[in-house]
Amino acid sequence: MKIFGKIILGLFLFLLSLNVNGQSSYFVDSTFVTMCENESFTNERFDSVTVDSMIVVRDSATNHAISGIDKLLICTIMPDGTDIDSVFYLIVTFNPIYNFTIYDTICEGEVYSNNGFNERITGFYTQNLQTIMGCDSIVNLNLVVGEKYNDTIFAEICKGEIYNQFGFNEIGQGFYTHSFLSQYGCDSIVNLSLLVNEPYYDTIYDTICNGDIYEYGFNADSSGTYIQNLNTQFGCDSILVLYLHVNPTFSDTIKANIYKGNVYKKFGFNEKETGVYEQKLQTYLGCDSIIYLDLQVDNVLFPNVVTPNGDGVNDIFDIHNLIEQKAFPENELIIYNRHGKIIYNVKNIKEKSDLWDPKATGSTDGTYFYRFYGKRHDKVLEFNGSIEVIR
Repeated sequence: MKIFGKIILGLFLFLLSLNVNGQSSYFVDSTFVTMCENESFTNERFDSVTVDSMIVVRDSATNHAISGIDKLLICTIMPDGTDIDSVFYLIVTFNPIYNFTIYDTICEGEVYSNNGFNERITGFYTQNLQTIMGCDSIVNLNLVVGEKYNDTIFAEICKGEIYNQFGFNEIGQGFYTHSFLSQYGCDSIVNLSLLVNEPYYDTIYDTICNGDIYEYGFNADSSGTYIQNLNTQFGCDSILVLYLHVNPTFSDTIKANIYKGNVYKKFGFNEKETGVYEQKLQTYLGCDSIIYLDLQVDNVLFPNVVTPNGDGVNDIFDIHNLIEQKAFPENELIIYNRHGKIIYNVKNIKEKSDLWDPKATGSTDGTYFYRFYGKRHDKVLEFNGSIEVIR
């Protein structure tokens, strides 16, 4: 505006300097116009004068044209022969036009209604307006519609832990709500459905048999207390305690005897021959055990000849297997001569010396008779026979 003032002042001084006594005359005229930057001005003197064809002054901040001046010089020859120099000035005040973009945001559900807009969706919009000076202008709107959130988080923690994400700070099971602003400043809600998982503490009382291993992560083979640190399926620390007792297995041997012709049927056996037998059983605690049967089948044999000649062979009435097998712990032996007289009577024979020796009883050669009575757990034996004494 300072430049524009200087131009007006110059025109005023120019008029004062006119030489009215000279042959030449000057004529000065000024036209004052107000128009928009993108318009052009025409009249009989100035044809299509625009901001581009003038000397203009611009605003340093906005670069808008503020004012401008154009000059037109015409020399006119009058009939009296004088010439008149005519200077025409066009002095213009420019009203600015605008073309700018507004960057703004609203929240979902709101309407942007500034500057003549009425928008609710993210996008780029253009508005053709007029300034207060009547100049056409363009306003652009780059609009972002920020989303509102209402989400629910489903989360789990272990007892004793704290859930501290997304602004929450919770330790108990429940449903929580947290209000906050999104990145665009929109009210939003986050819900938290929190499940608190319990740690697992348990104690096992169990037994195994000697020689077995208790597995399931313990690998224990002796009586005692074992502790195992675990994680539940939800990742919570847990403790499992095992109190283990090891039950013994058994191995026992039964010595038994039966008389020939009988069968041993105890403890699951079914044996009738001399030998060692094995029976696998389970204890009342379910542990495998083994019972061995050492079976002796007794068979008492009576001699039919005695030769008491001192050679050590058949010198006495030797009842085979009676003493060796202890076949009949309760027994009685009676010897008769041929006249029916008892010449020897002994009970509970245990040693060889208990048997009948014809030499000891002064028995002569000949035929003798005997009666044997024996009793045991599985048999009573009564046997009568005859024997020859020969020297």
